[in-house]
Order: sequence, then structure tokens, then C-alpha cells
Amino acid sequence: QHGGQACISLQKYSKTSSRERRGFVVLYENMAEDNDITGIKSHVLSAALSYMGILVLLPIISGAIANPFVKFHAKQGLVLLAGEVFAILASYWVSYIGGILFLLMLLLSVAGLYSSLQEEKWYIPGIGFIANLFSL
Repeated sequence: QHGGQACISLQKYSKTSSRERRGFVVLYENMAEDNDITGIKSHVLSAALSYMGILVLLPIISGAIANPFVKFHAKQGLVLLAGEVFAILASYWVSYIGGILFLLMLLLSVAGLYSSLQEEKWYIPGIGFIANLFSL
């Protein structure tokens, strides 16, 4: 036994098949459903991606938003992404206002990322209200 921890082994296929051309295959043994190879719960990882700019699309496209926790953070992440795009566009007209707005969105993204990694649902002031106006 491996002490209840996840065991990952690499094995080469012995029989000739189309899979053999791919080389090694990762076999997962004794791995809990919620954990991936990093040991981070998959719903926490998906929620954290929501605050990393365009990567917010990964949980949405992959269907991870079926989890209410991920959906909550993905909605806020989309609003923050829209705010960042708006800030970039605003910086073309009035550079310092766009820069300040972008910095604010960046700080709120870091706070949301921290919140998601702590497995908390924190309504970002203003952003959480806008995120509740639409559904995914």
C-alpha cells in the first residue's frame, strides 16, 4: 500500500496498438474523485482559473460550472475580465483613469483568487452585484 496517498505510475504498453505510438500512459490508482494530480481539489482549481483573465473561459467551456462554487467564481471572473477590457480601452482615451481602473481590477482579481483558494464565496463589492444579474 501507499499509505492512502495517490499513486501515479507510468507503464509502457506491451501489446502493439495505436496507443503504443503515444508512448507512456498515466495510470491513476487510489486517487480521490475531487483531487487531480496536484492534490488541489478540482473545483477549487477551476474556481481559481476564473480570476486569471481569459482563463475564465476554461471552467465555462469544460462544464465545471455545474458546480455552484465554480459557477459563482466564474461569474465574478467574467465581470472582472470585462472590467479589465474596459480599463484597457479607457486607457486609450484617458491614460491615468484607465491605468487606475486596470490596477483596481487586477487587485480585485487577486483578492478573488485568494478567496477561491480558501474555498470561500466572497462577493467582491460591486462585481458580485453585477455577476448576480446574469446566469451561465
